[in-house]
Amino acid sequence: EMLDEHAEVDLILTDVMMPEMTGTELAAEVRRRHPRVPVLFVTGYVGEAGDTDELIGGELLRKPFTVAALAHAVESALGGGRFNGSHLASTGEAAE
Repeated sequence: EMLDEHAEVDLILTDVMMPEMTGTELAAEVRRRHPRVPVLFVTGYVGEAGDTDELIGGELLRKPFTVAALAHAVESALGGGRFNGSHLASTGEAAE
């Protein structure tokens, strides 16, 4: 509903696991209604990402991540990057 009201949204950043609706369910709805909006998935658990087929067309960023890893994932998602496994966090500077 927010996307229907705010067409200027450039990127959806969503956790894979959320209450009521998973990130992949959200992404499927976004793609159905607004196919031009890219999706960046975030997860903190190795097994949480589920079936990689559900993540196709989106980037996956694993927590904890650095600001640099987040910037790279956003850039890749906005550039039309496809799911490639994950962006691994560098040691030391996890983003909050």
